[in-house]
Amino acid sequence: MPQNLLGLDYFKCKSLEGEWWEPDQPDNKFEGTLYIEKNNHGKLTIRGYSSVLFKLSLRIIQSPLGAIFGHLTTQNKYKITLFNPVISRGASHCEDRDLKTDVLFFTNHIIIGEHVASEDDQIVNRALLSVTWLEEWYDKTGFSGNVSSYLRTEKVDLLYQANHSPFYTVAAERLLRVISHYSGPLFFDGIKNFKVREYNLI
Repeated sequence: MPQNLLGLDYFKCKSLEGEWWEPDQPDNKFEGTLYIEKNNHGKLTIRGYSSVLFKLSLRIIQSPLGAIFGHLTTQNKYKITLFNPVISRGASHCEDRDLKTDVLFFTNHIIIGEHVASEDDQIVNRALLSVTWLEEWYDKTGFSGNVSSYLRTEKVDLLYQANHSPFYTVAAERLLRVISHYSGPLFFDGIKNFKVREYNLI
């Protein structure tokens, strides 16, 4: 997968020229144009001879494709995967086998940057998460305390109480919450210099 991959928004509302093929027929490529709308729906128009595209249309109508692979030829050279493409305008039968025509596909499942044969394939093995809409809780701390002084004698009282966010549903039968934890020495007797901190786990 390319480094510094551009996000899907970069490609929206642009005509993306490329080569397109069925995953099990990599040698049978078609020229075509992908257009990604603002709502993330994609329209792929492939071009070719009427005799070839007519047979392709019939075969896909009878046995729908799980995916179409593509490779951009005019912009960024990225790999593209279109899942579950549906023909919205097929090629008509024509006596002139050399007549050029096109077929229009529709999809709303698009991957930019890699070829993936099935939506069931694992494509993410790790992810970087950032906390959003949790700032009110996230900025709080479990530490509290005070320093008192009497006749040049100082006393420090330090208290820590762990905290946690509510549970959030992130998928079927999967919940997520953020929990705070204490990090530091368990005993303070005789320690001249020590450090305590709070960290969060998901």
